[in-house]
Amino acid sequence: MEKFYFEVPSIKRKEDALDFIREFIEYNSDINGSGGFNRYINDYEGWLEKLERDYISPINEKHVPSRTYFLVRLSDRRIVGTINIRLALNEKLRRYGGHIGYSIRPTERGKGYNNINLYLGLKVLNKYGVDKALLDADLNNPASWKTMERFGGKRIREYFNEEEKSILVDYEIDIKKGLKANNTFEEAVLNIQDFQIRKKKREDCAGVDHVVSVAWNETYKGLLSDEYLASIVVNEQERAEKSYINFNKSDNHQYVLEIDNKIVGFINVGLSDKANIGEIFALYIIEPYKGFGFGKKLIEAGIKELKSMNCNQMIIGCLKGNPSNTFYSHLGGKPIGERKIERLNSVETIYFFDKI
Repeated sequence: MEKFYFEVPSIKRKEDALDFIREFIEYNSDINGSGGFNRYINDYEGWLEKLERDYISPINEKHVPSRTYFLVRLSDRRIVGTINIRLALNEKLRRYGGHIGYSIRPTERGKGYNNINLYLGLKVLNKYGVDKALLDADLNNPASWKTMERFGGKRIREYFNEEEKSILVDYEIDIKKGLKANNTFEEAVLNIQDFQIRKKKREDCAGVDHVVSVAWNETYKGLLSDEYLASIVVNEQERAEKSYINFNKSDNHQYVLEIDNKIVGFINVGLSDKANIGEIFALYIIEPYKGFGFGKKLIEAGIKELKSMNCNQMIIGCLKGNPSNTFYSHLGGKPIGERKIERLNSVETIYFFDKI
């Protein structure tokens, strides 16, 4: 099943976001729930600043506090929709606009994604203590108002809007009832806050070795030979069986990252060949779970483990060409040399952390 999540717009998503908005222009399609993105197509940074102001806005006749999110499909990290959630209403929004405006990009419509968009939007309002959500839709857009009806929306008004020159319908949704009646959508939601980083158990061996197979083929494609990467996959079961047999609880310094009861990353630490200096021997997270800050959290768990082993410094090696080299530099690692990995016929840079 496809998974989706809300993502706060950021500068790192600039090109993806511009591609998203240009699709609406190409299809001559209106965009709703973008927090005014269509007015900032030539000033993405200015739009991000506007969104920050919107979040802390006081309630007055022109503004209310609001949040704007991208709806993102986990499998390819594509922005498939947008939503603007007003955390309170002024008189103008009570008459026209309501709590939520949302859109799905033209090429992704007809897949039921707006159901997930609205489900997540209602969860945000529920979190902020809103009991009933007011939404509107064009009478000639049955797909939109049928989505509201699916969540228990009751039509409370139908009127001609002079500004839009169209007939609109207003719906009111009891948020808690709407969420409860549609809780099956929770299966399609990735809650990146609902994760575990914990010590590896014996029964995790197969999951960890699967992460190795996937992560190596994602990370080292083009850096190592295709034959070697293929052998990693072929030997996965054998590695897992050996790990299971040789698992030693008292000498276990590995932590796993678990999301939705699935191991998607891990870290392995231990003593280096120098006194009081620890080493991160392995750190992997598979796509599409990168980019959420889990790498840093795994390192924090690894550092805590190293400190319990009386280490106050650490090193980590990273193959040349691996994008993670930048990550370790940003964390404060200083390159102090290189070492040859004979079995890979490759070289890795050694990063030193003088205080952990």
